[in-house]
Amino acid sequence: MFRDRGYTASTLRDIAAASGMKAGSVYYHFASKDEILEEILDQGLREIYDGVRAVIDSDAGVDYRAKIAAAIHAHLSLLLAHSEYTSANIRNYGQLPEAIRERHRPLRRLYAKLWDTLLSDAQQAGQLREDIKIVPLRRFLLGALNWTVEWFNVERHSVDALADRCASLVLDGMGTGRTSGEPLQPVSQKSERNNIQNIR
Repeated sequence: MFRDRGYTASTLRDIAAASGMKAGSVYYHFASKDEILEEILDQGLREIYDGVRAVIDSDAGVDYRAKIAAAIHAHLSLLLAHSEYTSANIRNYGQLPEAIRERHRPLRRLYAKLWDTLLSDAQQAGQLREDIKIVPLRRFLLGALNWTVEWFNVERHSVDALADRCASLVLDGMGTGRTSGEPLQPVSQKSERNNIQNIR
């Protein structure tokens, strides 16, 4: 309900009904709606942190292109397909009272640091451009990935395909490399498939 309706529109009575409980029974488990949401926020962020960290740590090599692509896949998979807690976290965090957000900032900073370290290591290894600043890059990347929860339809499209395209866009850019006036060369489906396979 927090994911689909948002925090304000989700009442304790509705939550209890969806859970097959009487409204008063909710208070046996949680003191308030705020307490339920705080548990969801914590669970959602821990799931995405653990998931992304696992794929980064699973490969001890120095192919940071593959690591970044895998991290993008893990983030989007948890956000869109496998964790209602994570998507509820993303959708509701900015609407919450400051006191609640403050309690969850340490874990959010830890997740940001995970990405900062990954991107910084890639840059030091010569696999990211030296003129790119890491923190703005991470903010742009996570902001773009998180926003997909507002427009992507998992019932109509593949999350894996979305992750492939996002990784390709981030790692290869959107420009063609041609100068103004030069004709744009079409990309064949075979070439596109090869590019996607190369980032896995």
